Amino acid sequence: MRLVRAVLALLGILALLAAAAALAAEAASYARGGAPLAKPLGQVWRELHLLSLQLFQVGVERKLGLDWLWQLVLQEMLAWPPAAVAGAFAALGLALLLAARALRRRR
Repeated sequence: MRLVRAVLALLGILALLAAAAALAAEAASYARGGAPLAKPLGQVWRELHLLSLQLFQVGVERKLGLDWLWQLVLQEMLAWPPAAVAGAFAALGLALLLAARALRRRR
């Protein structure tokens, strides 16, 4: 049960870090003179650092073998505004952390 709890907590923290990164991308886009919520996350990421976006795609599709995840989920999320992605990941992260905490209490 400890392993499950640790994995849930780790995934929750990673989701919260992804939310923070999406908010940072929104702030960077706004600082460059853009309007808030004007550009999708994928475009902001492409403008900030194209190589890391390409490496992320290769990592998900080829290294992890999860091409369906890239095509069905991540590509769609890259079309959302960064604030929406941040909200989705923040909600996911909090849910995972609460689930890990609930498992600790059942012990």
